[in-house]
Amino acid sequence: MDYQEALASLERGQKQAGMTVKFVPGKTTGGWLSDETRVNLAPVFNASPAQADEKPSIQDMRDRMMGAPGSKKNIAQHPLQIENLVIDGVATRRYRPATLAGQVLPTVLYFHGGAYYGGSVAGAEMLCRALADFAGCQVISVDYPMAPEHPFPAASLAYYRVLNYLHEHADWYQTTPAGFVLAGDSAGGGLALTTAYLDRVVFATNWVEKLVLNYPD
Repeated sequence: MDYQEALASLERGQKQAGMTVKFVPGKTTGGWLSDETRVNLAPVFNASPAQADEKPSIQDMRDRMMGAPGSKKNIAQHPLQIENLVIDGVATRRYRPATLAGQVLPTVLYFHGGAYYGGSVAGAEMLCRALADFAGCQVISVDYPMAPEHPFPAASLAYYRVLNYLHEHADWYQTTPAGFVLAGDSAGGGLALTTAYLDRVVFATNWVEKLVLNYPD
């Protein structure tokens, strides 16, 4: 099965499952939206010129990223040690199970979502608490520099700096010098992939062991 045949098969499978298909970037034919999505987005695409000029600021758009209601529920069942740290000039928030205080734990670096220009460590708070509690690991959520003030690849390079610093100071952070897990949602998933590429291909450090990606963008 060649590429085009595989794409056609995937498209048929997606349609049968009642899912929306978006063609891969670079394909010459356009993608399509479900009929429901077309209706919902029509007012946006058909806005008058006057309306189109009234564009919200970046901060307005960031302020609207409130997160899903479920993201504010704390499901962690045990006490956690939570502290804000600056790691090699990058702001982070660290979560460790209180019952494992002083122990060497594997580290999950978490990348919050937000379309690369929004979101925050506060928005990923409950998810990181749950990861630390149920996985019995150290979770470090990184407050990475966002676009458009900090264009690509600033965010991924900031993550790699944190990764590099943790490797070099593993004893102080009570973690292993390798075997790191990168996790993230949406844009954070994309940043996790890019950081893994830096680790595996660009710098060939091979400190990352696993990726956990939630609907990566």
